[in-house]
Amino acid sequence: MYALAAGAGCEPGGSEPARAGDPPSLVRPAGFEIIVTNGSSINGPLVNGGARAGTEVYGLGVTGSTADGSAVLGIRLQGSDLTSVRVSDGAVLSGASLVGAVFATQAPGGAPIDLRIDTVSASPSRYHAGSAVSRYTLSYRQGVSGLWRPVCGEVMGVPAAVIPLASRWSYDEGTAGGGAKLAEPDWITFACAGHALHKCAELGYEPWTTAGGAPLGDHHQACVRAYRADYCGDGSPHTTSGQLINLFDDLGVQTDTETWLLESEWDADGARCLSRPRMTGGVVPDCAAGLPVCHGTIGWGDTLVVTEAP
Repeated sequence: MYALAAGAGCEPGGSEPARAGDPPSLVRPAGFEIIVTNGSSINGPLVNGGARAGTEVYGLGVTGSTADGSAVLGIRLQGSDLTSVRVSDGAVLSGASLVGAVFATQAPGGAPIDLRIDTVSASPSRYHAGSAVSRYTLSYRQGVSGLWRPVCGEVMGVPAAVIPLASRWSYDEGTAGGGAKLAEPDWITFACAGHALHKCAELGYEPWTTAGGAPLGDHHQACVRAYRADYCGDGSPHTTSGQLINLFDDLGVQTDTETWLLESEWDADGARCLSRPRMTGGVVPDCAAGLPVCHGTIGWGDTLVVTEAP
């Protein structure tokens, strides 16, 4: 069990930066995107972290240099660990070796933007033996002033940390596929602290690992849907800041220790059933009117996580 204060998050980001916005010369099949996902996004009204500079860049084959001046090429993910190849000898660098590294990347519209790795810390997973979670702070160089700004903003004056996740998410709301995790594993999303992508990874739904033999990618996505009360699976949230939920699964990652009232069963596409909206006086959204009422026996197997509300 984990009681979450589910709700808003980041500033508006609008729709996903469409591929049509990429420069004509961009060769996409081997690319990846660096995105900040959160804020009034994924645990609130939007799925991603808004139009803040540095949140979305094209990254495959990007060039950069480490703090000691060594040239490096590309950024990849191993679990949640960022890696890059040192050009001089082909060594794969990660962790502290990349602190201070600056990468010349490209925004969706083609504008160049510099990204810097400021700090990194890695710790063993609290939930899965053999898994680790890497957390970073990142900055981008502001074009006009040349000053470095935290990619994820600040929390009480401290740059917000990120957990890198493979793939990217749709920003759309109210449309088929809105809020979905896209099948684009060569892209990277930076999930900012305090918001749903990040929180669901912190709850143990680490999409790069397994529990009980089950890959946790879909459990992470089901958690993201549940956290946002995205009942209809169309990217539209139905929650506000401060709403408490009890979220659990049948893998033992999160267990049910409350006697709250059942809200919904969830899979990666949204709610499978709905007993009562979590918001006080909440009205079932029109798009969810056709969902069945949840019963006492949970449909584990198809259901990945369950939420209750007090």
